[in-house]
Amino acid sequence: APLHPSGGFSTTPSSGLPHKGGGNSIDSLDNLAPPRPPFEDVEMICLVGRGSFGRVYKARWDISTVALKVVEHFEEAKPS
Repeated sequence: APLHPSGGFSTTPSSGLPHKGGGNSIDSLDNLAPPRPPFEDVEMICLVGRGSFGRVYKARWDISTVALKVVEHFEEAKPS
């Protein structure tokens, strides 16, 4: 990359035209993938443990093996 007069690297291509659509520019937001629903890409493999607050599963997330905790929520009956 060509050196900038200040001694740093130039952020514009060698054509001298302004750089558009890369790095941290506002135009790069158009290149982002749409968000996916949470946990859509998590695959539960097997139950590892169970406790008073929930269950823990061995799971796969992308290429990683992870622990997935499912917290059980109990509502106490309110006094009348």
